[in-house]
Amino acid sequence: ENSEGALALIDYKTNGLSKHKKQVVNDEDVQLAFYVNLIEQSQSAQIEDALYVGVEKNTGKPNPQNPQVSLGTSAELHAKARQLRAQVNEVFAQMCAGEPLRALGELSACLYCDYRAVCRKDYVLNGGSKDAGVAQ
Repeated sequence: ENSEGALALIDYKTNGLSKHKKQVVNDEDVQLAFYVNLIEQSQSAQIEDALYVGVEKNTGKPNPQNPQVSLGTSAELHAKARQLRAQVNEVFAQMCAGEPLRALGELSACLYCDYRAVCRKDYVLNGGSKDAGVAQ
């Protein structure tokens, strides 16, 4: 919270921010927008900024090589949060209608994800192969 009472959501990252920066630039980041929706709806708070901040793994101090990545202005941030909220509502409506779910997520993470059986992205991308999703 700053001196004017505006709130910022900060997600500290000990790994590099290049992945997050790419996702923000390509309008693919959902993590911060999800947090904004969660906080604003559960706490009746107004978030004015949301950003990733790079910190050093062992000290927790700011990492000068990975300073920060912001979702943009307050208006841009809230537009992204509204868009994500609409997408989530659409997915829930599809689930309630019995429609099959789309497989989402980054394929590189599928090798390590505990929820592969639910998402099935690796299975879908491999054309439904029975060998899809098997770690090599």
